[in-house]
Amino acid sequence: MPYVAESMVYGEEKDDDLLVSVKIVYDKEYVKSKYSEISEEELRNIVWKDIKEINAKLPKYKYMKKLILTDEPMIKTTTQKVKRHEEMKKIK
Repeated sequence: MPYVAESMVYGEEKDDDLLVSVKIVYDKEYVKSKYSEISEEELRNIVWKDIKEINAKLPKYKYMKKLILTDEPMIKTTTQKVKRHEEMKKIK
């Protein structure tokens, strides 16, 4: 997906199950150039459509079912690795 700058897939507990979720940081410049005047909701629909195409190729238990879409960069170390624990604190 060319509009994705960063992404992180994680598991979120729901009842007695694990929900596969994804956090996507989109590239503001790409979205502006490609879609010019688009609302956050329209962009979310475009991303969900692409995720559904990916899910179609995966087994059901690996389906991404929750999406967090943002333009705020993820917290990283000095070597540019995502600090997953810090990101999980932000999510919850």
